[in-house]
Amino acid sequence: MKRDANDAWFHVPIPRPEARLRLFCLPYAGASGVTFHHWAAAMPAHVELSGINLPGRLSRFAEPPFTRVEPLLAALDLALQTRDDLPYVLYGHSMGALLAFELAQLRVRSGAALPEHLIVSGRRAPGTSHRRQETYLLPDREFLAEVKSLNGLPSAAWDNAELIKLLLPMLRADFELVNTYTHVPRPPLPVPLTVLTGDADPVAPLEQVWAWDQQSTDCNVHVFEGDHFFIHQKEKEVVGMIADICTLNNVGRKSVAHSAALDASHTCGSSNGG
Repeated sequence: MKRDANDAWFHVPIPRPEARLRLFCLPYAGASGVTFHHWAAAMPAHVELSGINLPGRLSRFAEPPFTRVEPLLAALDLALQTRDDLPYVLYGHSMGALLAFELAQLRVRSGAALPEHLIVSGRRAPGTSHRRQETYLLPDREFLAEVKSLNGLPSAAWDNAELIKLLLPMLRADFELVNTYTHVPRPPLPVPLTVLTGDADPVAPLEQVWAWDQQSTDCNVHVFEGDHFFIHQKEKEVVGMIADICTLNNVGRKSVAHSAALDASHTCGSSNGG
């Protein structure tokens, strides 16, 4: 398999040359592929986890971050072409959920290898009614207050003015990417979809999460206790569920519906987690 400059996109905490499936994790705004570093140890032995490193952060800090979805999707797709020789699962939280979903849709249109399973969290369903936000245009003080309200950064980080100053351009770029996104209705994905959500997530209210069932022919929703960052508050349960999904999808390119092996929920059904 060819390895080149595209390697910059992938953070692989535990390389597994004998892996039969890859799990690609797309980060939320302000985060990087390293966010998922310690999740790798919880994955089954046949699964190699790759956190996706977007431009503008950590080792790619000198690269300008993307501010629009379409060019970022094109770049992600090119990078993924160097790693889709094995079956794979896509996961994304918040901004990452948007990117994972649209990347799967792009691959449907291009005829590229599709994921065995799509997992999204912390994101309302595409196309649900929502007032268009322009958070990224707010003055620094107001913008940072909005970011802080989501509880995504450790409290100690907010006491480090230099760190916040360093993160500000990348955070604004990520919010601009999300705020300027416009959903284009397309046929449901021919890929099993699992949706994870927090019962107190102000960004993804439950009534807008249920509508994910319109985006796949095989959809399940799981509700956890927590806010927008329930994936950290209930990390053991969330990572365990993702590992279970990867275990179900270890039989080559034949997709396995996410069903009774997890919680006996029916297609486009729901369950409570955590």
